[in-house]
Formats: sequence, structure tokens, C-alpha cells
Amino acid sequence: MTHEFTLDRGLEAFEVAKNSAESGKVLLNFQPVA
Repeated sequence: MTHEFTLDRGLEAFEVAKNSAESGKVLLNFQPVA
């Protein structure tokens, strides 16, 4: 496993989660604590 994962994939996952939240209100459970 490489550490190139962090930024690129993190942003990708965030975008996906954001899109999901827009149509599912998942944001409430996904908000980062920082």
C-alpha cells in the first residue's frame, strides 16, 4: 500500500460523500472534526 492514497483519494472520497450528502443528508454523519 502506498501513501499516495491520502490527498488524491481523500478529495475524491470527499467529493463522492458530498454528492451523496446532497441527495441523502449524510453530511450530518460525515462532518470532519477539524
